[in-house]
Amino acid sequence: MIPHFKKSGYGKIVNLSGGGATSADAARQRYAASKAALVRTTETLAVELKDSQVDVKRDGPGAMNTRMLDEVLNAGPDVVGEEMYRKSLKQRDEGGAPPRKPRHWLSSSHRATATVSPAD
Repeated sequence: MIPHFKKSGYGKIVNLSGGGATSADAARQRYAASKAALVRTTETLAVELKDSQVDVKRDGPGAMNTRMLDEVLNAGPDVVGEEMYRKSLKQRDEGGAPPRKPRHWLSSSHRATATVSPAD
């Protein structure tokens, strides 16, 4: 996609990353490592493309109730651990992060600077 964006003179790349990148979790080492790698890849790509018309951003929408949550709950505490299971039940019962409107820089046709916005 990057060559296409550069050729067209415009593009937005938005990567989603959240808690997995910001805190250690022994039960989800691979997940946390992949989220941290995504954050660093996004930051590096933003630097590489800073002089182009391609915006590179990341966003941390917060814990969302997804199929991964269902899989954790279906696996049960014996597989995922008591603490992870308890946190997952709480997330499910409280609804996870509420849906929100897209960030201004995501929904705008205005070209923002090609820097990484801090994730929430």
